[in-house]
Amino acid sequence: MEYLSLLLIGLSYGSTACMFSCMPFLSPLLLTQSGRPGGGLYAVSLFSMGRIVSYTLMALAASFGALAVKTLLADKVLSQGLLGLSTFFVGMLLLYRSYRAQGCCSAAGRTQGVPGSAGYFAMGFAMTLNPCAPLLSLVALAAGSSGAADALAMGLAFGIGAVSASWLLFGLVFSRVAREAVMQLSRYKSVIERIAALLLMALGVATMNGLTRI
Repeated sequence: MEYLSLLLIGLSYGSTACMFSCMPFLSPLLLTQSGRPGGGLYAVSLFSMGRIVSYTLMALAASFGALAVKTLLADKVLSQGLLGLSTFFVGMLLLYRSYRAQGCCSAAGRTQGVPGSAGYFAMGFAMTLNPCAPLLSLVALAAGSSGAADALAMGLAFGIGAVSASWLLFGLVFSRVAREAVMQLSRYKSVIERIAALLLMALGVATMNGLTRI
């Protein structure tokens, strides 16, 4: 019953506050990936996987020491720094690849290597380090779990619920809208991608300096 409760709590959280928190990070990312089949869904899926892994690890850590997890969540500078760095890195990488693809035809197909994938995952992972009420509920329940397997299941249930709505909206709906928009403006595709990459870099700097809320 606890698993179902956490799934519903995660779904409620992911469909409201978390949805809007993810929007500034995912929207530019979708525009830079819109010209590639499955690119937007690929990026959102890795971002979501990073969040699920982070929630699961938090629940596991809480089962061994809830105080340590609460201390981590209270460190706003750490969470903003990690999210800002990963966001800036992804934006810089996408900007570099945009110019490289234009200058070298053979590089045009290499747009989703390991560094980019790691960046999407890291953005999602760092996004979860936010001391919100639903997450603290997960920590509290996991702290009283019967063992590591129980805590892992709790984290997984919460994580799946938390990412479901944003994955559906951004991965399946917005990614198609962005792809269609860029196709209609194909002559400006490179410009759109570069502006989106610069926005990610600017967002990363703003996050590191505490100018955005997560």
